[in-house]
This record gives sequence, C-alpha cells and structure tokens, in this order.
Amino acid sequence: MRYLDLNIIATEHLLGSWDVLERPGGQVSDTSVFATCSKVVFQNKGSVIVTDGTAKTGHWELFKETEIIYNPQLNFTFSEEEGVLNAIITRYREDDEEDYFSRKVTFYFTSGMELVLEQKAENPL
Repeated sequence: MRYLDLNIIATEHLLGSWDVLERPGGQVSDTSVFATCSKVVFQNKGSVIVTDGTAKTGHWELFKETEIIYNPQLNFTFSEEEGVLNAIITRYREDDEEDYFSRKVTFYFTSGMELVLEQKAENPL
C-alpha cells in the first residue's frame, strides 16, 4: 500500500473508469448524481460520465488552491440547474494485490458525502 502525496495529483491520475467502492459515513442529504452512482469515467478534455443505471455526461476540472484548502479539488458540472458540485480529494492510494494493481481515491463533497472510487488494472507478469 502506498499513499500518494496529494500535492502531485494531476488530471492523469484520475483518467479512466472508476467503480464506486463505498460511501462511508452514513446518510447525508446529497441528491446529486454521485449519491447513487456506481461508476465514474474521467475522460480527456474535462468530460465525465457518471453511471447510476443511466449514464449522465458532464464536465470536470481539477484545481489546487494554495491559501485555504491545500488538497486538490474538483468541480463537476452536469447542467445549469444543478450548478457546480465541488469535491476535495482527501486520499489517493495505490495497492499491489496478488492478481491486479488497484488505485483508490476518496472524494469529500461539500454536501458532506464521501465517495471512495477504485480503479483496477492487471498486474504485469
């Protein structure tokens, strides 16, 4: 297990398909697409697809603030009615499992919801 320094997190660390592993911390009042999703796909050029039975496409942006919150942050936009959804990356971990390589990232949304995502890749022989 290896935790990445959050200061080095870049868009390349998030690209690809991620499965929702868990939503720790009990019930929250989040009604966004992330409250019920099962998969998040980060694509190049800021496109994101969130699946919760149906696919919803939006935009994402990674940014870093240096005065108040030092962790990398994400802005998600799906429609003007929903506005911008904000999340902070609180953990990014890499694990070498027996049969695969795993990345886990934790997002903390302004609604209070936490979302743990996992991305698996085959271990090279």
